[in-house]
Amino acid sequence: MCHSALLLVLSAATVVFSQTIPAHMIPAVPSAVQPSFPSTPPGRTTVIGGRIEKVDCVQDQIRLKVSGARAITISFDERTQVYQDGTKISVLHLHPADHASIETTLDGTAIFAVRIHILTNPTNGRIRGQVISYEPRLGDLTLRVDGSSHVVLVSVTDTPTGTGG
Repeated sequence: MCHSALLLVLSAATVVFSQTIPAHMIPAVPSAVQPSFPSTPPGRTTVIGGRIEKVDCVQDQIRLKVSGARAITISFDERTQVYQDGTKISVLHLHPADHASIETTLDGTAIFAVRIHILTNPTNGRIRGQVISYEPRLGDLTLRVDGSSHVVLVSVTDTPTGTGG
């Protein structure tokens, strides 16, 4: 007897919760509710490329190992835009060993990530520019791109991959 009464109560509860709530009983939620964040820090931006060593989501920092240099700490927050192969992703999808190009600016004395780009399938390309420096021990070639003030760091391997001509 006790079991059948309990079964009847549970069946009635299921019917009540499966009914649709009338629209007039649902509170209105503003469609344009956006948290208010300050704009990104003003000033010039610089692109830094390297391998991610660590992603710290508690302190909102990334450690990036730049070829031929020591690792640097870069801050990020909700304003930082993160892309993988051109698709916007969350910073939670960044992993150590990912190769990243990070557009940075100074936020006081901290380096701040404006945008982070991860390429999982890098494509071959060409670049023309003036050689600024070459470090044969590390394989680092620094070029100033023709027609701009951009500087690019290229890692040169022992194995030739290009063709002459």
